[in-house]
Amino acid sequence: MRHGGGRGKARRAVGGLLVLAAALAIGACSRSLEDDTLMPLMSLQEEQEIGRLQHPRMLAAFGGAYDDAELDRYVGEITVRLIEGSKTPQAVRRVTVLNSPSVNAFALPGGYIYVTRGLLALANDEAELASVIAHEIGHVEARHPAKRIARTASAEVLGSVFGRLIDGEQAAQVASLGSEGYVAAYSRQQELEADALGIAASAAAGYDPGAAVSFLEAMERDQELNATLLGKAAGEGDSDYMAAHPPTPQRIAAARQIVASLGNRGDRGKAEYLAHLDGMTYGDAAENGVVRAREFVQPRYRFRFEVPQGFTIHNRPSAVVAIGSDRDLILFDRTQLGDEVKLADYLEKQWAAALPLQALERFETNSLEAATAYAPLGGRDVRLVVIRSEGYAYRFIVLARPGDLASFAGPVRELALSFRRLSANEAARVHPLHLVTRAVQPGETVATLAAGTPFASLRAERFGVLNNISPDADLAPGQLVKLVAQ
Repeated sequence: MRHGGGRGKARRAVGGLLVLAAALAIGACSRSLEDDTLMPLMSLQEEQEIGRLQHPRMLAAFGGAYDDAELDRYVGEITVRLIEGSKTPQAVRRVTVLNSPSVNAFALPGGYIYVTRGLLALANDEAELASVIAHEIGHVEARHPAKRIARTASAEVLGSVFGRLIDGEQAAQVASLGSEGYVAAYSRQQELEADALGIAASAAAGYDPGAAVSFLEAMERDQELNATLLGKAAGEGDSDYMAAHPPTPQRIAAARQIVASLGNRGDRGKAEYLAHLDGMTYGDAAENGVVRAREFVQPRYRFRFEVPQGFTIHNRPSAVVAIGSDRDLILFDRTQLGDEVKLADYLEKQWAAALPLQALERFETNSLEAATAYAPLGGRDVRLVVIRSEGYAYRFIVLARPGDLASFAGPVRELALSFRRLSANEAARVHPLHLVTRAVQPGETVATLAAGTPFASLRAERFGVLNNISPDADLAPGQLVKLVAQ
């Protein structure tokens, strides 16, 4: 969650309801408007204008561009190498590294391509990153992003409808979430087409085409690890890239077939690639707040809170979203609020004036003034909580099944009471994680290297996924690996 403004190497319950509605609408759009049966309804020049206008929204939705000029230069060089043999080299306008821990890559109409630093962290060599960029270039050349433009329109319509129910600032936040939803899955045919184009382009540029397969395998392992960490079944882990680019068995088999047909192997570029990752922020950036299991800590603005058991926090630039096991939702943000405004009046007459609020209650949490109210919304209920601190209103929106929120008790009360200010010393001790890349020393093993990583559990498994090796693999002296450090 961005609450303002990286060393370089160094998205009222109404809001939650809209997140669900937007996701459902976008998903329905992807099913009812089969992209591979559509033709772009705009010229190439119009696509470029769409991309230019959407670019700032993508930056806002994904934490902005990652601040590392040398990494930008390196990614640019890879892109130039890939498009030199392209039939439409001018189709790509720019490739941006996003300051987001999520593993994702996507393209906008007009050739605006994005890769997150989370994806860079998971890739293990230059050829794997090149395979991802080449895949997105394939989408651009086939004009797939332009064929999905109706999805953005759907999100805009939803934003307009719900924007009449919530204040403008939260409507803007939801629009940002809609921007993230824009990168929903391509059709299977489009993925296969982009795979074929991308693998061919990578091979033509001198990269090992097998990197496309090894990266998909790394993504599958990352998905399985996320599922384990969340206590879910295999295949249910959180992975933005896997959601946007589903690796169906047919797709992976097709990719392997293409790779086998190309025969000769090419560059992998591991050493140079890992050198560019050394020191790169891993996970949440401190300025956006840090997620520690169920705790969200914001050192820049000095506050923290903890979500209930069963909730998973998704730290987005415009808001913190937590999703529960029953698809209950928590949306958290903050907005300026003058001291002259009574907190209860703000809740009833400004923030939630359009809702049928009930049971307004004033309370304190860790010496901070707070207020809460409840409203039934038919199939869901909403509980609003607002806390005043140093000129700001900190707002929780909780969406749950009917009856679960009528009483300000249990997990929702614990959530509100967990909000507190951080001392200056506590805030100063919050540091983002970063990557360290180095050669394995004699005697070092997966277990000994993983033991020094700042994770509470599954250290060897995390190390294995990060480096796409087995947790019980034998490491050779001099072998290059990635480590996560504080």
